[in-house]
Amino acid sequence: MAHILVVDDEEKMRYLLSLMIERSGHRVDQAGDGSEAFEKIENTDYDIVISDII
Repeated sequence: MAHILVVDDEEKMRYLLSLMIERSGHRVDQAGDGSEAFEKIENTDYDIVISDII
């Protein structure tokens, strides 16, 4: 089981992606922007970070 951080500014997309990943048995945290993501990364070890690029 991986611990995954999903970073996306679109709340609905972030929620949907997180839901699909959780249903696969992984732990998921979410961040709405890069600043929030960096704060989470400083305090938690993630196996994977998934983010959108604009």
